[in-house]
Amino acid sequence: MSEFELKESVRQRKSFTACLLNVLLVVIVGAVTFFVVPLAAQVFRVQGDSMAPTLQGGQLLFVNRLAYQFGEVKHGDVVVFRSPDNSGFVLIKRIIALPGERFFIDRGIVSVNDERIAEPYVAERGLTQFGPMTMKAGTVFVLGDHRLVSNDSRDWGALPVEYIIGRAEFSIWPPEPVS
Repeated sequence: MSEFELKESVRQRKSFTACLLNVLLVVIVGAVTFFVVPLAAQVFRVQGDSMAPTLQGGQLLFVNRLAYQFGEVKHGDVVVFRSPDNSGFVLIKRIIALPGERFFIDRGIVSVNDERIAEPYVAERGLTQFGPMTMKAGTVFVLGDHRLVSNDSRDWGALPVEYIIGRAEFSIWPPEPVS
């Protein structure tokens, strides 16, 4: 075998190995994309006006499905969850009260642990009366930002934390933060 043929043989083996590595990389990236990413993230389309003016119908959101695997729910988090009425719907609302907190609404003004909370995201409060109610362990109270039309915890009670799918992180379309 000549020196040229030997070099050509080595080059072909390297080329074949590189090709196999590229194919393996594509398979790994594909597997992660199709199997791992859906466990960590979800795209959610807002339907209706219950979260206006913060969110609009048709808006696409990035939902972090791991947010509460490594952290706790917090006041003001906008969460996506399975409807507690077992209708199969997936809803989006804002967390207002956490487990163990006393909550009430007086003429549209929300108070948690007897302190009025600032809600700059609410356009119209209405004259709603609700509560008082103390949240049980493992439950939260959620409200829509558009209080006059929202179907929320005022209608079906406390939301079990295990119903929460994830936290809305940002809007994919139109691109903007979720606050």
